[in-house]
Amino acid sequence: MQLLDGCIVIGPQRDEAALRAIATLAASLELHRRKLGYGALRERPDLAFDRYNVRTPALAFFTGDVGHAPVLVVEAMNANEQFGVMRAKLERYLDFGVPTALGLDPGTRHVLIRSGSGRSEMIDSGPLGLPSPLTAWEFRAEVLWCRESA
Repeated sequence: MQLLDGCIVIGPQRDEAALRAIATLAASLELHRRKLGYGALRERPDLAFDRYNVRTPALAFFTGDVGHAPVLVVEAMNANEQFGVMRAKLERYLDFGVPTALGLDPGTRHVLIRSGSGRSEMIDSGPLGLPSPLTAWEFRAEVLWCRESA
C-alpha cells in the first residue's frame, strides 16, 4: 500500500461548470494544505474507490493509506443532473466510510454538506469557492483529528 499523507486526488468531470467549481475548490484546499505543511496534490485514479466499486469523486482529500476512505470528498453537479442524484452520490461516499462529503451546484453556487453523523446542511459557497464552514481553522482541526485517530 502506498501512504499518501495529505493527498488531494482529483477525479474526472464531464461538465465545464462543474470542472471550474472543482478547480476553484481544489485551489483553495491546496492553499490550506500548504499551510498545514504536508501532502501533495495528485491527479490520478484512486485505488480505494476502484477496490470497492465506488465512483471516484471529483476531489478527495486523504490523510493516510490510500486503501482507506478519504477524510473529505467533493462532487460537483453537472448541468443535466438532478439534485437527488447528487444527494445519492454523497450518501454512497458516506456509506463507503467518508466522514464528510460536499456536493457543489455550480449553477446556484450552493454547497450541500453531508456527514457520516447525519448532519446535512445547504450553504452558499464562500470566497474563493471554499464552503463557508470549511474555514482554515476548521479544515486544520478536521485533518489533524483524522490523522490522530487513524
